[in-house]
Amino acid sequence: MDITSDRFTGSVCFPLPAEMKNNTIFTNLQNTEWQDANIQDRNNGDSFNTVDSSGNLSSIRFNRIRYRYIQSENAYEVEPMWETFKDGGLKLGYSYGIYKCPANGSKWECRQGAQETNNITLEFKKDGATWSVHVPLPTDDDFMFTKESTERQSKTNYTIKGYKRGSYNESKELNNKVLYCDYDAATGEYKLTLVTAEQTQGIVTTIRIAGVYTWKPGNTKWDQKQGEGTLTENIGNIKFTLDGKTYDALVELPTSDQFMFTKGQTTQQIKKGVQITGYNEQNSNESRSIECKVIYCDYDAQTQGYKLSFAGKTEINGITQNTEYLGDYTWKPGDTRWTKAKGTYTESKNIANTNISWNGEKYVAYIPLPSSDDFWYKWGYSNPDWGHGNLQLYKHSDLNSSITADYTYIRVSEVQETGTYTLQMIKVDYSNGSKENVIFKVQCSKTGTAWTQVK
Repeated sequence: MDITSDRFTGSVCFPLPAEMKNNTIFTNLQNTEWQDANIQDRNNGDSFNTVDSSGNLSSIRFNRIRYRYIQSENAYEVEPMWETFKDGGLKLGYSYGIYKCPANGSKWECRQGAQETNNITLEFKKDGATWSVHVPLPTDDDFMFTKESTERQSKTNYTIKGYKRGSYNESKELNNKVLYCDYDAATGEYKLTLVTAEQTQGIVTTIRIAGVYTWKPGNTKWDQKQGEGTLTENIGNIKFTLDGKTYDALVELPTSDQFMFTKGQTTQQIKKGVQITGYNEQNSNESRSIECKVIYCDYDAQTQGYKLSFAGKTEINGITQNTEYLGDYTWKPGDTRWTKAKGTYTESKNIANTNISWNGEKYVAYIPLPSSDDFWYKWGYSNPDWGHGNLQLYKHSDLNSSITADYTYIRVSEVQETGTYTLQMIKVDYSNGSKENVIFKVQCSKTGTAWTQVK
C-alpha cells in the first residue's frame, strides 16, 4: 500500500485481502457495509511496518481501520485512520486514504487521497488565537434543541471547549450564560447566539455576545456572522394604544415559565390588579404605568390558542357596570407576539343581584357580594355599623325608572357556622328618640351570587 500524505509518504506493509482472513482484527469479511476493525487499544492503535520515501524502515500506527467487501467486483476497500477524541466532543481525525484490492490481488490501489476527517463545526477567536469546537448541527441526532421549532429556545450555562487550531494541544472554555437558538421556517436557517452576559431594562435587553452563528441545509459547519460584541434587543411583545400614543410592553407568552395563567385550562381565568409598564413607541425613554383592573384569559383547546382581555377602569352606576377595555389580544403556537384582535372598547353589563319588595313595589338593586373585593365588611372595620348613604332601586317592570332608598347606616352580621352574611339597611328617626327602622334586610352566603330579602 503506497501512501502519499502530509503526515507520511511511502509504502506500508498492510495485509492483503487473503491475509486479512488470518488477522484477528478483521472479522465478517463478507459484509458489504463499512465496518471497523477490532483494534483493542484505541489510544496506541496497531503498528504496521513501513518504508518511507527516503528508503528508511519504520512503522506507522492506525487506531481505526474501516473496511468493506464489494461483492459485484469481488474486491475489498479499506481506510486506515488515526482519530483522537477531546473533551467537549471534538474528534480530530485523519484518513490516510481509501484503498481497493481484488480478493486475490497483490497490491492496494489508492481510490481517494488522504484528508482530515475532523468533526470541527464551529470556531471562535479569543486571546489572539482561533479555537476549534464541535457543536452538533441540526442534522445530528444529538442536536441540543428541538428541530424546526419557530419559538426561540435557550440553554443556560452552556460551555463549549475549544482547542487551538493547528496543534490542538491547548484548550479554552467559552462559558455562555445563555445559548439562544432561532429557526427561520422560510429559509430553514438556524441561528445560535452565544451570550456571555445579559441585562434587561424595561423592554430593552442588552447582551454581551461571544458570537452569532448560522447554519443552512447543506452546510457542514456553523458560519460566524458576528464575533464578540454587544447587541440590544427589544423584547416587547404587545402594543397598547392609549391617549393617542402607542406603547410597547412585555406580557409573557404561554411558552414562558413566567406566563401568569395556568397553561391549558379551558375555564376562564382572571388576574386582578395587574400593572404593566408601557414604553412610548416613538420615545422609549417615556414610559407609563398601564393599570389593568382585571385580565381575563380564555384558552381554546382545539387550536391551543389563548385570548387575553385587558380590563382597565370599571365604573358602577346603579345596576350598570361599565368597563373600559384596553383591547383583546390573541396568541397561537408559533407566534412570538400577542396579536391585537380588538382595540379599546367599553362593555356595559347589568349587574343587578338583589330583588327587593318595598312599599308594595318590586325592585332590583346591586349590592356588593361577600365574595366581591368591594364588599364593605372586607375593609377591616371593627364596627359593623357604617353608612349614611342611599341605595338606588330600579323598578322590576321598568329598569329605566328608579327611586332612592336613603339609609342612616348598614348593619352587617355574620354567622360563622354557616358563612352567611345579613345586611340590614336602617333609617334612624331622630325625632322619635333615635328609633331604628329597618328599611329591608337581605342575606347571602360567602360564595353566593345574589342577595335574598328576608323578614
